[in-house]
Amino acid sequence: MRVFNCLSGSILCGLTLLLIFLPCFTPEWAGNFILISLSAIPICIADGIIFAILLWRHNRWWMLYLFLLLGSLPVLACQFPFHFLHKEKVLDSNQLKLVCWNTEGFRLNKDTLTKAAHSIRVLQPGIVCLQERPHTNLLAWDTIRAAFPDYPYCIINSREDEVLNLAVFSRWPIGNVQEYYFPNSYNKILQAGYPDDRANFPVIQRPSANYRHE
Repeated sequence: MRVFNCLSGSILCGLTLLLIFLPCFTPEWAGNFILISLSAIPICIADGIIFAILLWRHNRWWMLYLFLLLGSLPVLACQFPFHFLHKEKVLDSNQLKLVCWNTEGFRLNKDTLTKAAHSIRVLQPGIVCLQERPHTNLLAWDTIRAAFPDYPYCIINSREDEVLNLAVFSRWPIGNVQEYYFPNSYNKILQAGYPDDRANFPVIQRPSANYRHE
């Protein structure tokens, strides 16, 4: 039992440290640990339970788990809407906050979609661009649309392909919509903007040899 406790404790400490330093990773490396990010809440709950048990038993290792809990607070704050404690900054009329997210089909899972949408909404962007949106037969567009209730305006590519579809959500009306399709490929560009030409934002599904349209 002692060996099991040491092994499980070491694994939990390693996962928590990885979670703490995940924001320091490059986007390419961080993408390999997406499951760690999505498991932030269970990891922190486990740390809290072990911390309480060790503190109750007057075990000196409680300080380690206290350090881990404090270190993971910034990451945990991204999972909960703590930002309601602060006044939202009013952006200048010439400023636009845009988030582009490679969904990887949301793993065709509604829970993954919900968690991803929550992480995006916490950032409070004005525009949300989604790459690799799944086909509506695999994950219904209405389900994806409902995950972004704060964005009343949206567009998707008119040619619904098996993979690599696109979507744009906006807090404001969208105009100047243009689509470009790469020959013999599922890759495409969906470009949109504001009717007053204030800004244009293309969403590009880059060319890839892995997906070819026969």
